[in-house]
Formats: sequence, C-alpha cells, structure tokens
Amino acid sequence: MKRVYLASNSPRRQEILNMMGIQFDVVSAEIDESIDSIAPPRELVARLAEQKAQSAIQQHGVSPAGYVIAGDTLIFCENKVMGKPKDQEDAREILQTLSNQTHAVYSAVALAHNDTIHVAVNKTEVSFCALEPEDVERYLLTDEAYDKAGAYAIQGYAARWITEIKGSYHAVMGLPVYELEQLLKQTEFYNLNY
Repeated sequence: MKRVYLASNSPRRQEILNMMGIQFDVVSAEIDESIDSIAPPRELVARLAEQKAQSAIQQHGVSPAGYVIAGDTLIFCENKVMGKPKDQEDAREILQTLSNQTHAVYSAVALAHNDTIHVAVNKTEVSFCALEPEDVERYLLTDEAYDKAGAYAIQGYAARWITEIKGSYHAVMGLPVYELEQLLKQTEFYNLNY
C-alpha cells in the first residue's frame, strides 16, 4: 500500500477521510494563509490548497510515490473573501455579514502524487437566517468560530442558522469528497490500495 498523508490538523478533514475509508498519516503544512482580496475566490482557495501540499512534501520529505492530500476553504459574501477570523470582533463582523444572506463556500482539495499536484474546487451556496445580536454573542462564547473560515462550522452550533444549502455538505465542512474521489481515480490509488 502507498502511504497517504493529510496535510492538515483539521479534525473535520480527518473525519472525512476516515469516512471515505482512507488510511492516512497527518503531517503539518506551514504556509502564509494571508488572503489576497484581489484574487478571485476560486483561484485563491486552489492556490492555498496547492501550497499546503507543496509545503508538506518539502517539510516532511514525502516520497513522490506517496499521496499528499491538502485542502482549504474560504467564504465569499458581499464581494468579500472571508477566511478564519483574527479575533472575536472579526468573528462578530463576519457573522453580521452572513446574517440573512446566501454566501458561497469555496472548498479546494489538492492531491500530490508522482511530482504532480492536481487541484479541484467545489462551490456550495449556504443561506443563513437573520441572526439576532444575542444569538451571535452567545455563539461567540463558544470556541467554534475561531479556527474556521466564515467563523462557523456547518456541523456545529451554527447549523441551527442554516436555512438552505445548495451543493456539498462535506465541502462546507472542509473537504470536497466527490472532487477528491475524482482526483484519486485519475491515479492508480485504488489499484494499489485495495
């Protein structure tokens, strides 16, 4: 079996790979995740996922025969790209922007194998109800907002605010499953690992 490495400490991404039945080791991927607000969100999220895969390969000396999976997720609403909030005030502003709006979630997956990195991006639309100020303040008392793009987790406390989703639940969670599956099928992954 070929080794699979997940270039992410995200429990959500680990949960998704486990759900897919993929055995993997977790490795770190240190990159500058500063958001370039000029770049289109699809291009930006793809670039960040690819950089994470490259970083993991360089930092951990991953063999070209192995597989490195990396992901990134961004929120786009009112012509603004939103990543992880910097602090409580930033999280509050993000949630106020998402209130009573439909926003786009761009989730990219990068698959590195044999000195090649392929990237796929999913776009999913998520609609929020109107958020009452007290709902936001109660939510900010939890730790949920601070390590997630858009200051929320679809599978967490904020799920109660979602009125509609058009697209992939798992992509919003952090890793687009269908897109990853298609990338894996383009390699000999399933012939070697099953």
